[in-house]
Amino acid sequence: MRRRALFGVAERPATRARSAQVALMGPRSEFVVSGSDDGRAFVWERDSGRLVNLLVADEAACAVAAPHPALPMLATAGSEGVVRLWAPTVRTKAARVCDIPG
Repeated sequence: MRRRALFGVAERPATRARSAQVALMGPRSEFVVSGSDDGRAFVWERDSGRLVNLLVADEAACAVAAPHPALPMLATAGSEGVVRLWAPTVRTKAARVCDIPG
């Protein structure tokens, strides 16, 4: 699989001719985040590979899952044309904070 690093984000080929990004998240880059063709965003522990969160980010395809450089927030975007912001909460591992229409 060909990977190209760009500002800490590696781009990987995705199925069905879409492109998804993979990025590191956390103060010590301890998590890996990525969107998928089925509209979900995945969060894994970098060292163990254990899936720690699964977010329904888009109705069709989540092409981008981009972490904030300093805050515990994640932005996702896909074919709906909406950017969704996610942040941890007390009750769940992550909750959608807001939707920003395109």
